[in-house]
Amino acid sequence: MALDGAFLQSVRKELDCLTGGRVDRIHQPSKDEVIISVRQHGQSVKVLFCVNASASRVHITESESDNPNSPPMFCMLLRKHLLGGRLAAVRQDGLERVLFFDFDCTSDIGDKKKFTAVIEIMGKYSNFMLLDSDGKIIDSLKRVTDLMSRYRVILPGMMYEMPPRTKRLLFTQATREEMLTALRNSAGPASKALLGVFEGVSPVLTREWAYFAASADKNIEDYTAKETDRLLFAISQAKERLLGGGEYTIIKDKNGLPKDFTFIKVYQYGRLMQTCECGGASETLDRFYMDVSRKLRLKQRAEDLFKTLLRLLDRISKRIEKQQADLLECKNREQYKVYGDLIT
Repeated sequence: MALDGAFLQSVRKELDCLTGGRVDRIHQPSKDEVIISVRQHGQSVKVLFCVNASASRVHITESESDNPNSPPMFCMLLRKHLLGGRLAAVRQDGLERVLFFDFDCTSDIGDKKKFTAVIEIMGKYSNFMLLDSDGKIIDSLKRVTDLMSRYRVILPGMMYEMPPRTKRLLFTQATREEMLTALRNSAGPASKALLGVFEGVSPVLTREWAYFAASADKNIEDYTAKETDRLLFAISQAKERLLGGGEYTIIKDKNGLPKDFTFIKVYQYGRLMQTCECGGASETLDRFYMDVSRKLRLKQRAEDLFKTLLRLLDRISKRIEKQQADLLECKNREQYKVYGDLIT
């Protein structure tokens, strides 16, 4: 996924400005989307939580969406516990694709309570859930039973557990020696090997590192000392971009269809792709997925129109065949007309 843990860290930094804000609106436009509006300094900022398998993400959004006339049960649950509460903190464990939103709330009788909203961005396994102060799951957008997963059960009343995690280096914290040791123990194409070495990186990012180091995605074990130094330099540059404010880039094909995004400039595609820069992580996600959804809607409309044309073509073809059969039966009509006149 392009929305890796590193990019999610940039989103978290932008969300930090909402700390202390009050939750004034909660909507659920669709079964896999929730929008929480946080009022801060007289302005209301919308935060989108999406667990769609092909578009899971969280970010500040400016797009408008239609809301159902009657809110779903999960939306009503969030309103019950979070409306009027204040956002205390936004947390991330390392570069995992999981964000925790801590809220300080007050019950109807004046009791102080703490709740945590958790969004896990993991493709088809993405989920959004609400936890109480003890870490127990109150409810989630997607409930997971033991029949659906043998690793983790996500049901009301269960204690929340982090997704399974493999031990990998954080490129924002690892030393040069640690990275050299991990790289020496790796094998295969550099872009894939780097995915196994570092936590929270996406394929587009590791391919860019490999392209900078060797101008191609050659095997990591075949790297020369010079290429290894170039690789480590590319990683350090990405670290500086991430910690100091990224150069957010959307990658599009020649037809203008968005394909990828990242927080650094991209050169690996040459002239095969177009790139455009954005002002921030949330703006990048908002523009990318709005363009994708617009293209998908146009594609869906084109497919619907094509199906309609096929259906009409099939209907007209059958009608023509029937009329041709009728004409075939009537090919001797003039002769039979003479016979009829004679009989009369």
